[in-house]
Amino acid sequence: MHNVNDARWNNNHEGFYERNPAGCQACHGKNLRGTVLSKAAADRRFSLEEGGTVTVKKGTAIGCNLCHELP
Repeated sequence: MHNVNDARWNNNHEGFYERNPAGCQACHGKNLRGTVLSKAAADRRFSLEEGGTVTVKKGTAIGCNLCHELP
């Protein structure tokens, strides 16, 4: 489990999947598009490294494809 709504995680998580895909898939699903375990507990707003933001409403299943392409 990672820190929720933490910019350090949001901007530096790509290496984690490369080292341990099952660690992500446990909550975000085999297809990495999100599951009931990855639903946002509150409205969230993420800043992207490339610029811009992503807004996620409470209850949205969080998956890789919300901010970038699937690995």
